[in-house]
Amino acid sequence: MHVSSNQSIPCFETVYALATQAAQAAEGFVERAYCIGGFTIRLLFAGPALVPLLSPALAHLEIAPSLDADLTVALWDSASTGIAPASLSHLANASPASWSRSAASSPTNYFLLDPVTATLSMLDYTSDRGVLWMPDARAITTHDKAMPVHRLLCGWMRARQQYSVHAAAVGGAEGGVLLLGKSGAGKSTTALACLAAGYDFAGDDCVLVRPGSVPFVSSLYNSTNLTEDSLRCFPQLAGAVQNPTRPNDEKALVLLYDCYPDRIARGFPLRAILLPQITGRVESRLCPVSPATGLIHLAPSAMSWLLYGGPQDAPSAVNTLAGMVQSLPNYVLELGSNMQSVIGTVRSLLSSI
Repeated sequence: MHVSSNQSIPCFETVYALATQAAQAAEGFVERAYCIGGFTIRLLFAGPALVPLLSPALAHLEIAPSLDADLTVALWDSASTGIAPASLSHLANASPASWSRSAASSPTNYFLLDPVTATLSMLDYTSDRGVLWMPDARAITTHDKAMPVHRLLCGWMRARQQYSVHAAAVGGAEGGVLLLGKSGAGKSTTALACLAAGYDFAGDDCVLVRPGSVPFVSSLYNSTNLTEDSLRCFPQLAGAVQNPTRPNDEKALVLLYDCYPDRIARGFPLRAILLPQITGRVESRLCPVSPATGLIHLAPSAMSWLLYGGPQDAPSAVNTLAGMVQSLPNYVLELGSNMQSVIGTVRSLLSSI
């Protein structure tokens, strides 16, 4: 096991038992279940404090509660329950900025104490259970509202050859496209334009991909983060902004399930990879590129797996994804200012493959 600092690592069973104590202090667990990547994920909230903060981004994937879950995660905060991990109790009343970041992973366990999001995440691969703790639900970050329990899902899914990637995905039952690109490349704009035009939407900042003979993309979250300029392009989303009063450097968090409950898909087969690129032209067009170009755009996501643990080593994961990219046509999507041209270009591609 690798540890990135001198912070001692609490025992998983001890911390999981504390989650149960927190639930008892808060009059029981509040249960939610979700179908993610074909698996049943069970979230056990110790009391109601975290439920309205972490569940909305997953609402499109919710299913009836089930004891027969593939992964169970217990979640709690100290402020509403009075329970903190004993070996980390000094952190409950301290500013997260004073925390020392610690991370550790092995074939059986994953641990992350993150001062940026003020959370403790632990995952036990042998029992398919996880825990998420934070000092105070009222101090939750916009990032965790947009992508709840992402670190735990990323590591657990990776062990099942499904990979969280920084991408958007739009399409339909017959198939769709994966949109890759850095922030500002036009990925979100393209995905939201297609969503507004009637296409299904599987995600924006983060989706799951499953390589194979027929690559598949699964939805993780119905959230998107938009700049003020992007928000003005889609005024119909203004009412779904979750952080109307926010710092100038923070994007607007929008939950798309509130606006398009019938178009947020659980997933669909992948037919192509698109690399959006803003141009100065009016009309849009596709330019074929090599799979190597597509893989370059996927590489930043691959590097982030080193932070999330898992029994499959990162080189093997990268090789698996490289095979997926090579099996699909790759294009640069040169974006024009005419939004209808963007939609038409994606439509023509999907109708031809």
